[in-house]
Amino acid sequence: MSFNIIDSVKDQLSGQLLDQISGLLGEAPDKTATAVSGLVPAILSGLGKMTNHQHGLESLFNTVQAQDESLLNNPGDILGSDDSVSLIEMGAKLLAGLVGSGSMARLIDSLAGFSGIAKNSSSGLVGIITPIVLGILKRKIFGGHTDAEIGTLASLFSDQMQNIENALPEALRDQLESEGFFESISENFSESAEVTPRVVQEQVSHSPGRGSPLLRKLVPLIVLAIIGWLALHFF
Repeated sequence: MSFNIIDSVKDQLSGQLLDQISGLLGEAPDKTATAVSGLVPAILSGLGKMTNHQHGLESLFNTVQAQDESLLNNPGDILGSDDSVSLIEMGAKLLAGLVGSGSMARLIDSLAGFSGIAKNSSSGLVGIITPIVLGILKRKIFGGHTDAEIGTLASLFSDQMQNIENALPEALRDQLESEGFFESISENFSESAEVTPRVVQEQVSHSPGRGSPLLRKLVPLIVLAIIGWLALHFF
């Protein structure tokens, strides 16, 4: 069977884990399932937009390379731990560091409108799903090895874009386009993108210096995203 990144991510989110996420967010299981079905392709579509720009591709590749894919081994234990709230916040900041805080806000608003979950639940779900998506990318690109070519990531998104587009619900796509989600990502990586240092300052000031080993593994990912953002705007 050929690889389908949408199926690979959703395989991590089925059954008991989806019920656990619903309870953690305080949302009905059917609304959570609807949100997940839209969020997975929405995140991947946004990351795919990054790969159309050299700085975006480099930033995403570095972040994927640093991702700890062992998070995929038992995400239920992670979400059931005392650090679950901090982990969700870190995951959300990680995506914001990649696509930009403005794009992140547009995604959260669109997902809430599409699925009927609250905006804070939408933000929390982004924080849960993002590390899983990055972990799947890490396993596919690196395959247990330490080295990979950056072009492999670009090729993966090129090969998978049809699967991603097919999985994105039309109603959510319309909301994302209306909010300017995709356009904002492209603008973030254009040469004329405006500098917004407040985003970087907020991410650094809220990044914990201590905590569980899992938290310490996520902090470098956010730092890499920030470095990529700085390189984009200042070099």
